[in-house]
Amino acid sequence: MKEYKDCRNPVLPPHMCIPDPEAHVMPDGRVYVYGSWDQEEKGFCSQEYKVLSSANMVDWIDHGVSFHSNQVPWIHDEHAPKYPGVDPSKPSPFMIKLYELAAQHGVTEAPEQKSDMLFAPDAIYKDGKYYLYFCMSDDSEGVAIADKPEGPFADPIQLPCGGIDPAVFIDDDGQAYFYWGQFYAIGAKLKDNMVEFEEGTIVHNLITEEEHYFHEGSSVRKRDDTYYLVYSSIKRGKPTSLAYATSQSPLGTEGSLSITTDAIR
Repeated sequence: MKEYKDCRNPVLPPHMCIPDPEAHVMPDGRVYVYGSWDQEEKGFCSQEYKVLSSANMVDWIDHGVSFHSNQVPWIHDEHAPKYPGVDPSKPSPFMIKLYELAAQHGVTEAPEQKSDMLFAPDAIYKDGKYYLYFCMSDDSEGVAIADKPEGPFADPIQLPCGGIDPAVFIDDDGQAYFYWGQFYAIGAKLKDNMVEFEEGTIVHNLITEEEHYFHEGSSVRKRDDTYYLVYSSIKRGKPTSLAYATSQSPLGTEGSLSITTDAIR
């Protein structure tokens, strides 16, 4: 554990690349930042997560490694369930653009990616436990549990879905929801145990690239009676800005989601 002081932007030391952050105020009153970790010089993400926290947004604590991909039992298990994240036979406009650029440069295969890399996570507290929702470079998603907000998180359980950028949200009535996906956002209700989906609750295409410029990075919150789904937008041709869509339901089932693009930059 390391302590440091910083009240500027960025709040993290320059050598500490933590993209895809999700910040949560936990029951102890501290804000905790969860994110992936660009640990290698020539590649995105890593096999480890870090957690950082602050009580005043000036004095920060680096709690060290909270979770490692070598804890995930299904990564090298050929019999583990496989859930594809994106259907290559139905490419989105952004995917088509990438294919065209690759063809222009004579690239016929995607760069090889280690299957045990941890991508963007999210975390939440419920009933005395902390739940870390994570995704990996093989499109698998899972959840690990801890007694403290900084972890260490253990006993990972695979979720019945594939994709990237998980997000978790608990409504005022205590019902938890899980979101994930790239190019099109998907959501479902979580059971009270926080590690299983309620049967028949998965909703596809909450927002899509074609209609809402959705790229990735779902993040849900509620203000008054309105639910906000914040995400990475490709309105400008690349995922370089944030936008949000709103609904009167956490799964967008009570009327269509409306969109405000480039609302956050």
